[in-house]
Amino acid sequence: MSEKSQIANELSQLRKKVSELEQHKILLKKTKVELQAANQQLDAGNQQLQASEQELIEKEAQAREAREYAENIISTVREPLVILDDDLRVVSASQFFYTTFEVTPKETVGKLLYELGNKQWNIPMLKNLLSKILPEKSLVENYEIEHQFEKIGYKIMLLNARELLQEKDKKRRILLSIQDITQRRQAEQNLKHLNSELKARTKELQEILYITTHDLRSPLVNIQGFNKELGTSLNELAELLESPDIPESVTTRLSPILKEEIPEAMHFITSSTNKMDALLTGLLALSRLGRQKSVFKDIDMNQLIKDVIDNFGYEINKNNIVVNVSDLPPAMETSFNSISYFPICLIMP
Repeated sequence: MSEKSQIANELSQLRKKVSELEQHKILLKKTKVELQAANQQLDAGNQQLQASEQELIEKEAQAREAREYAENIISTVREPLVILDDDLRVVSASQFFYTTFEVTPKETVGKLLYELGNKQWNIPMLKNLLSKILPEKSLVENYEIEHQFEKIGYKIMLLNARELLQEKDKKRRILLSIQDITQRRQAEQNLKHLNSELKARTKELQEILYITTHDLRSPLVNIQGFNKELGTSLNELAELLESPDIPESVTTRLSPILKEEIPEAMHFITSSTNKMDALLTGLLALSRLGRQKSVFKDIDMNQLIKDVIDNFGYEINKNNIVVNVSDLPPAMETSFNSISYFPICLIMP
């Protein structure tokens, strides 16, 4: 090969290397640009990661704060509260739960509910609530159970349970509130018993009133009858007194007695027996109270007081009593006239 050919060959190879070098240079620039872009993406990703980490820290702080807030609420509620996990193990409980059922956090948290207190909570109705009823409804209210506890004795409890909402892929939590209604139920039973006794006593009193009014009405009717006969006889005596055969001295002496004193006394008898008859009618109506509807009506209190004063006119005149009555407002009374007897009860000794 001649020297020129060799030089030409070397130049060709040199051009080829220069071309390759240019291509490598272009590739290097491209790689540099890609590397810069990657660095920018990396910086952006790093910033995003830092922001996510900060957000996670804030969320953890919020979650911790919310949990502390919830625990503080639970600890102050004056009702036993228990939070259970999906396996029905105790996650936490209120202080009132520990106090009421005489257990400690150490022997409670992390334990199965049914194993608490030497398995005192192994209650079939409670198992039915948590394992069958609650999963179907997610909320159960006023579920009543009874149980004999070893330490605290017989209890009647009202349970309320609900499933707490959790984020995705997290196990469920169950909030169980326990209200001791033993004393309330006992009070209700006592009240029911007292009501039964009251009804029995009321019925007995009504029967006594009914019998008494009927027994008293019989002699009252006799008094009213004899009073009428006395009035008839008095009229006959008055007619006889007008006979010319009767001496004038006798007529003068008997006339005030037959025409004033005896009629006045008979008036008081009639008025008193009528009032007693009305009183017995009222007592009879009172004995039927509860079996019939009470009807209210207006009553003239001025007329009522006037009738009472008239009924006691004899005693008032005899003792020189002066009665002053101002104008009274109207009132209302029931069908058995209870108000009508009130003034009489105040005046009678």
